[in-house]
Amino acid sequence: SYKVVSFDMQVSGKGITETLQATGNRITTEMRKRIDAMEDGNVIQIINIRYQMGEDTFIIKQPLRVSVITDKINKF
Repeated sequence: SYKVVSFDMQVSGKGITETLQATGNRITTEMRKRIDAMEDGNVIQIINIRYQMGEDTFIIKQPLRVSVITDKINKF
């Protein structure tokens, strides 16, 4: 089994990109606020996912990318 140690979330929209960091496997309150405020055309990327397997720590380089293509999105 493995354990997520940390990850970053990039939020992009209106020409601005911000990166938020989380420790552990859960999104932060600020991340939740940014997700809830997403608008049409915004993009979220989960990047630099660090996980531990045994004594070793690994980083997943490929981002998980989510794009909003409608302004009707579900909120958390």
